[in-house]
Amino acid sequence: MRNAFVNKLDFLASPVAKMGCDWEKVKAVLDLQLTLDARRKSTASKKKGKREHGIFQMMALMYGISGVFTALIVSSIPDSYVRVSLGFFFIFLMAALIMITDYSAIILDKQGQFILQTKPIDQKSLHLAKLLHISVYMGFMTLVLGLPLLLLEGYYDGWQGVLICLLAYLGMDLITVVFTAFLYAGLLRLFSGEKLLDMIQYLQVGVTIIMMLSYQVFNQGIELKGASAHLSPAWWHLLLPSQWYASWMTTENGALPIFLKSAGFILPIGMILLYMKILAPRFDSMLSRLDENKEKIDSKKLDRSMNRQRLVAKLFTRNSEESAGFIMGSQLLKRERKIQLIVIPQLALGIIFPLLIILPTLMRGTSLSELRELPLYYALYMTGFMISPLGIYGMKSEYFQAAWIFNALPIQSPNQIKRGLMKSFFVRYQLPVFIIPTLIFLGLYGLSALDDIVSIFFLLCFFVRLNHRSFGEAFPFSEDIAAIQDNKNKLLRMIFLNMAAIIAIGLLHAAVNFLLHASWVFLLFSMVLAIYAWETDRFLKKIQRES
Repeated sequence: MRNAFVNKLDFLASPVAKMGCDWEKVKAVLDLQLTLDARRKSTASKKKGKREHGIFQMMALMYGISGVFTALIVSSIPDSYVRVSLGFFFIFLMAALIMITDYSAIILDKQGQFILQTKPIDQKSLHLAKLLHISVYMGFMTLVLGLPLLLLEGYYDGWQGVLICLLAYLGMDLITVVFTAFLYAGLLRLFSGEKLLDMIQYLQVGVTIIMMLSYQVFNQGIELKGASAHLSPAWWHLLLPSQWYASWMTTENGALPIFLKSAGFILPIGMILLYMKILAPRFDSMLSRLDENKEKIDSKKLDRSMNRQRLVAKLFTRNSEESAGFIMGSQLLKRERKIQLIVIPQLALGIIFPLLIILPTLMRGTSLSELRELPLYYALYMTGFMISPLGIYGMKSEYFQAAWIFNALPIQSPNQIKRGLMKSFFVRYQLPVFIIPTLIFLGLYGLSALDDIVSIFFLLCFFVRLNHRSFGEAFPFSEDIAAIQDNKNKLLRMIFLNMAAIIAIGLLHAAVNFLLHASWVFLLFSMVLAIYAWETDRFLKKIQRES
């Protein structure tokens, strides 16, 4: 089955040969990579005694739902150019987020490269196979995400609309993959070792924030007039690949529209050629900088760090075993780079989503006094269903083979150690993401909404603890993070369950305020619930409490 799929790509043989690569070798490496992906997932499923799920089944469902909402939002816009401008921009945004959060690890992978370098294959062919490897998955996800819009364009514009959508999805995926590779290459030239890994995380967060905010700015640039909408090509559209392809739907003439239409063909091809000619032959040597560590160990700095961790442990733990688990977890999380590459971009989304409710309101000219009359702080619940399930990654580790230490240590109360370990993940990653938007909304609304905002904060902390019920009996950091597909499926199921539960509790919260006008009651309830959940094991399953 896998060979049959790869053989369908033989139409690429001619352009690949013109790039100076051996298509048969490229195809062999691509076939090997896809086969290993399938076997890795199958092995993980068998270990857990579960039937084998389709690849990216849950992710495809989530992106498909997002695509349906996109199509519904733009379906009422009669102008084809405006309609696909909004649709393509959202799809390009999602493609960039998918690339950064899910496939950065493939670009930065060194282990596979070291093995294949011993084989008779040149660097250009090897990197072209990597490019195709990522593009296969990106293409599948983008097609699932953009299928509703494609069907909508087929209804409005016939086969022309369908063809433009397919070419746009292909072009935007190639641009996203290659541009991400160039961004990482730039960081590899400037930094090395631990500093480089930190900068990659900052880059991911920065790109995520910029993309989300630019979507709101672009959306506000569309003139709405009754049931119609108008958007004219502008110079700043040259910075948006989505607009290159949307311009194919406009009938306007002139230098700018012609340049936009040409850019959709020329620039993706030019970026791929630059990647193969300039970046591919040098990228492996750049990746070696990931292992460099020029920073000397400063014993005084290390002592200060440990003292800070002990102080934080005293604030969040209540006995010596829980404190030991907290400090141990804090030390482990500093080394878990693969977890950081996955978790940090999603944490950035948790901060941004509530703020995206405020930004369009202010851009429409709403004053701060008028804004305070709207209970927009309920958007904090959006952070909850994005961030609460991420604690599952506290169960994973790159160094899971060392988990035998938990069974070797004289631990009197395993649940105390587990709670300390999970608190370290909560304090390092989840708590700051809850606090930042909470403080922003408190600054906007002041004491008038203090009860409600703090209530939401405590409820979100409770939901984090409630998610620990699904983590099983094992100690944190004792499961292999390499089984990433199984993690994704479980995470997405948890996000959907959290979404339903948090929407329900949010509606109850609003109803209590509207009917009883007793926000302090909900504040007291949420505070007691959060403290009780974190300071006892009552909310865990019986088998988890007794293990």
